[in-house]
Formats: sequence, structure tokens, C-alpha cells
Amino acid sequence: MRFWVKRESLAEAVTWGTRCAATHPTNPALGGALLELASGELTITSFDGESSARMGVAVETAEDDGPDGSALVSARLLVEITKALPDQAIDVELADGVLRLRCGGGRFGLPTMPVEDYPRPPVLSAPTGTVDAALFGTAVAQVAVAASREESLPILTSVRLAVAGGRMSLLASDRYRAARRELAWEPVDPKREGEFLVPARALLDAARAFAQVPETLTVVVDEDVFEGGTIGFTAAGRQLSTRLLEGTFPAVGRLFEVPRPTTATVSVGALTEVVKRVALFADRTTPVSIRLTPIPPNPSAPAPPTGSAGTAAAPASAGPDAAPASAGPEATPASVGPGPAPGPVGPRAGGSATVEARGARDAEASEAIEADFTGQDVTLAFNETYLLDGLRSVGSPRVTLSFDDPLKPVMLTPAGEPAGADYVLQPVRVR
Repeated sequence: MRFWVKRESLAEAVTWGTRCAATHPTNPALGGALLELASGELTITSFDGESSARMGVAVETAEDDGPDGSALVSARLLVEITKALPDQAIDVELADGVLRLRCGGGRFGLPTMPVEDYPRPPVLSAPTGTVDAALFGTAVAQVAVAASREESLPILTSVRLAVAGGRMSLLASDRYRAARRELAWEPVDPKREGEFLVPARALLDAARAFAQVPETLTVVVDEDVFEGGTIGFTAAGRQLSTRLLEGTFPAVGRLFEVPRPTTATVSVGALTEVVKRVALFADRTTPVSIRLTPIPPNPSAPAPPTGSAGTAAAPASAGPDAAPASAGPEATPASVGPGPAPGPVGPRAGGSATVEARGARDAEASEAIEADFTGQDVTLAFNETYLLDGLRSVGSPRVTLSFDDPLKPVMLTPAGEPAGADYVLQPVRVR
């Protein structure tokens, strides 16, 4: 086996094709990269027993250099040498059990392992459907953050991927929170429906990798390859696949359907920055609290002078966050311009969200931001990390917090476009 290839092309194929090689394998072959030459194309494959990666690259061969062949070498060593070589053509030859690389004035030999010791990864069948790679990558990142990292609960370490018609749904939960996102996709068979449990870590790695590929992502689901099946993703000559998990995902989807009549809408950016600052004063086991306060109703006001635009001052008790009643869309028609004296004004959209935290030795912090809230004063307490994850997941400049009781799950939903995931978070009981 002998071929010539540009260093840049080989390095790209090696980087992708070895991404699933085991780092500390019990079987040395699982830490290897399988190189296969056939019909002028070199394919590089890695497989750790659960997930596999594969990529092909066109190479130059000569008819008198022997037949096509294969070689199994250390994935780590192959990655390091291809990155370190100068940007010149590489002459690769398998001879006497050694894979020899010649580039410029350099000569390098990689020892090979028996190819027959390499466990063959699954071969994917016909496509199941396609989805926009960038959109899929964003959706997976928004949902997978809620998956558990406890290997003792394998089902919760997965993302439930469900398809029905032209919709794909992603759902994850670690018992303390849950995230859900729906997106459009193009199924090969619109009548096919199914739910598949994909390991969250492998799915996130695949989504991130393919998000950089400016092509449509092809999804392949083979339910007969392994127990539980295999899911694969392909685009631009690249392929990643992983084994599906067996079992039934908990019915956490119903948490998103619970009525939550009380809502508060705030800026995602403002709340994120405030939570990060305030949390510096909290212990690792201490939650951060969000105290929601509405703007009190305006009392009856006298009629403005005829022929002039009247303004109603906010009550002194509203605090510095209250805006004049005539500013913005909250102004009522009766308070502006000529006309009869206005009647009493009801509750206005407005209020504040005060983020608070306490730590050891009387350390404390508090900071308020504007909020659209018209309910009764209430305080919600959350795990700081889970709350920040939820704010990132909604994917919108503003977020709406919906709840019924401060000790029952609170749902975070996008308030505007672009829309991201819905996120349900269990509050923390504060003593």
C-alpha cells in the first residue's frame, strides 16, 4: 500500500477520523486509527466500542505500487506527526509492518497493530432524514446541558430524540431541571415515528463538530445494529455514529404542560450578569434568590390641564426603577392630551427583580434590574449554575419566568425571537 497526499488534506482527515479513539484503552486496538486505501480514497476510522468517527480523503496512487490495503496505527501518534509535518506532499507507504511517512527531508515510521484485532464499527444504512447542521447544533447545545452526568443513572445521561412527520423534538433532564426544544427536519419517510435515547455527551460532540460544516446534516438511525440501535450523522464526507441506549425515558415532558399563571419577563443579558456578580458572595451550597416586586397601582389622578399633555408621576413607593406613567407603551390614553379627568388606573406592567445572595461571615450581595411583573411579591431561589444554564438555553434576548408556587418547578421560555429551548427548573427551599 502506497499513496501521496497533501499534508493539509491528510491532517484534516486524521483530526476528524481519530476523534473517537479511546484515550486509555484496555484493548490497545481501540486507541488506534484504521487506515484503509481503496480506489484512490483513503478512509480513516476510529472506534472506542461505543462511538465511531470516519472520514475519507482523495489520494494519488500508482498502479505498480501494489494493491489497496489497510493499516492500524496509534491514533495519538498519527495526529501528532501529521500536525507537525511541513506543508508539503507526503509519501505514505506500508512496508514490513511499518507505516512510513516521507515529507521533505523527514522520514518517520509508525509501528502497526494487527488489523484483525480491530473491532469493526457499525456500517450505517440508508438515511432517515436531514436537518440544518447549524440549527441542530444550537438546539442540542441548548438541551443537552440539562442531561445528567451521573453514570449510575444511564437513561438520564441521554437526550431523548423524537421524530414525527416534519418535526424533531429534543428532551433532557437530570431530575432537577429539564430542557426541551423542537425544530423542523426533512424525513425520508414522513410516516416514520420514533423515540431514541442518544448519549448526551456523544450527541453534543457530534452537534458541535457538524455545526462548523456548511452543509445539510444527514441523520441515520439503525435500530438493528446493536441492542438499542445506532444513530449516525454524516455531512461533507464526514461521519460520526454512537450506540443508542435502551430503556424508557421518564415522563418529564408533562412538566412543560403545567399551567403557570404568574409570569415575570426580564432581560437575559442583564439577569445573567447580575447573577454572576451576586453569586460571588454565595457559598457553593447557597442558592441565589430572585425577589420579584411589582409596581403598585397608581392612585386616582386629577385631570391634566386642557390642551396640554399631562403626566402622572410614579408614586414615591415605586422606587428608582419606576418610570413616569406617560413614558413608553404603559401610558394610558386618558393620561395624555386633552379630555375629561381620568379614572383610577389599574396595575401597570413593570416592577423589579432583585437578585440576592448571602455567604459566610456576613457576606451578602443584592442588585436589582427591571422586570415586567404584575403579581404579588414573591422570592424564588435557584442553584446558580442551573439558573445560568437555563438563561443560555432560551436563546432569546428576554426570558419569561412562569410559575404557580415559589417551591414548584419554574419554566423559563424565550420572550421573542430568536426562540430557543424551554427550560424547567426546580427552585431551592431556603431556610
